[in-house]
Amino acid sequence: MLFSKQKIESFDSVRLTVTGMRCAQEFELLCKGDKTEVALYDLIYTDGEKVRRLNKSVAVDTADVLSLLNECCLLKWDGFCGANPRGVCDGYMFELRAEVNAGRTIGAHGSNNYPRRYHQLKNGIMQMLNK
Repeated sequence: MLFSKQKIESFDSVRLTVTGMRCAQEFELLCKGDKTEVALYDLIYTDGEKVRRLNKSVAVDTADVLSLLNECCLLKWDGFCGANPRGVCDGYMFELRAEVNAGRTIGAHGSNNYPRRYHQLKNGIMQMLNK
């Protein structure tokens, strides 16, 4: 099977961290069988330490999460390194780490430069959190 045709059949976790000048948040998807815990954490600094504070958490069908991950072609994100575009002084950085298909690790990061369908993934997760 060609890489471009591969799909995510299962996942253990997906973590998307988004950092701006004044805020940092982390979206976490933890598979728990037929249900997935979808959580949004605010990342705050207290006494010089980064602390995750739960903002919102919901349980959704794992099949819906798998569908979103595959619609966004998450496997193609592996190794993405989006350098900050010249002249851009403000914006958002992201880092993604996912454990999929029984042990495969996907990693990607960028600064004001995102993989194809990044916003679709982020918006899809937000929609799950806001149902």
